[in-house]
Amino acid sequence: MLFLAYRPLTPCCMLQVPVTAMLPLVLFPALGIMSGKQTAVCYMSDTHFVFIGSFFLANAVERVQLHRRIAVNLMRSVVRKLPSE
Repeated sequence: MLFLAYRPLTPCCMLQVPVTAMLPLVLFPALGIMSGKQTAVCYMSDTHFVFIGSFFLANAVERVQLHRRIAVNLMRSVVRKLPSE
């Protein structure tokens, strides 16, 4: 926990944020603060799975350009339905 408080004060980031976030998962059982199972339960709640799934889905949508296809098709359907002046 002290490392997490000290990290913003360092001039260069020694560890990336995801690595820093996973340190308690390794350190708590090693230091006897919590068991591995108790620590892992804190990381894996239903809400976390919803966020992780949403990030994977968003990455997939962006990778195959689905968001652009949806936008173009939506614009085409709106333009067809506009009354001609």
